[in-house]
Amino acid sequence: MTPKRWKQISSVFDAALELEPQNREAFLVRACGGDEALRREIESLLTQESRKHEILNTPLPALKPAIDLQNPDDTAAPMTETTQAGTLIQGRFVIREKLGKGGMGEVYLAHDGKLNRLVALKRLPAEMRANDRYRKRLLQEARRASSLNDANIAQVYDVLEE
Repeated sequence: MTPKRWKQISSVFDAALELEPQNREAFLVRACGGDEALRREIESLLTQESRKHEILNTPLPALKPAIDLQNPDDTAAPMTETTQAGTLIQGRFVIREKLGKGGMGEVYLAHDGKLNRLVALKRLPAEMRANDRYRKRLLQEARRASSLNDANIAQVYDVLEE
């Protein structure tokens, strides 16, 4: 996308946000003319904007750790390929569910028992964990992400190795 195109999208999007939702359709017809790609992009951004408020106003589910975080005893286990909900990681994080998997790792929703908050844990797949190059790449990704400060980018609080 060219800077000129981004400026156009940004300008039309910002103007559409200023309007009441019922007035946006007529505005988009005028502002986009016959440029259907521009209109689709603006409509997509407006949809995402409206969902942002839904997500922020949705209460989190009650946290019910599968183990007693005060007395973890020997229930602590390393993350394995079969990591299940309730698994305790590093004596601190209780896995709630697997969120997804991509080229650079698996991401889990977990409860941080020490700080009593939900966190995302990312780990390298087994075939990459033994390779120093991939471990360095994940650390580099974490460093870059931690240097950014934006509401749409997850904060990195720690990097752990086991």
